[in-house]
Amino acid sequence: MRKNRKIIFIFVLLCTSLVLFWNIKSREKVNRENDEKISSYMIEEDEGKMDEEQYIGFLDIPVIKLKRGFYSMTSEYNNVNKNIQVIADDMDDLLILAAHRGNSKVSFFQNLEKLSLGDEIYLNYKHSVYKYRLYYKYYEKKDGNLSIKYDNNQKTLVLITCVRELKDKQVVYIAYKI
Repeated sequence: MRKNRKIIFIFVLLCTSLVLFWNIKSREKVNRENDEKISSYMIEEDEGKMDEEQYIGFLDIPVIKLKRGFYSMTSEYNNVNKNIQVIADDMDDLLILAAHRGNSKVSFFQNLEKLSLGDEIYLNYKHSVYKYRLYYKYYEKKDGNLSIKYDNNQKTLVLITCVRELKDKQVVYIAYKI
């Protein structure tokens, strides 16, 4: 009986280790592909050619070490289950980005909760760099409807993700261009 428990324990430990290893390798692959696409994005600036599989920009939040690209709203890759998703794209007024948080390989906003009011956010968009400052955050019910509360006299960047402790809530971060 004791020998069977030991074998089961070793088997469970081995399976858990394999799952963790696979998760780490998957995340490394996603990060490597992101770095390559950001490099390609930077090179394409001179050539002026863009296609459906290239980033139109990237979000850079140094305080949480986030540097992640995103696609145009018409791209098949503009999907929260694959990337940071562009929800609204009017750079004259408002840009809304959403992403998952958690532990999966597509949890790009997993560390947004570490942001503090006043932190700076950089947005490289269509080869122009914009600088934003985080002004506030608030919680909304996760029910498919979202009320974006912002000063429409300010150029605004909105970041949206779910809340770890509250499965029925999402958090909305509002940053204004400086």
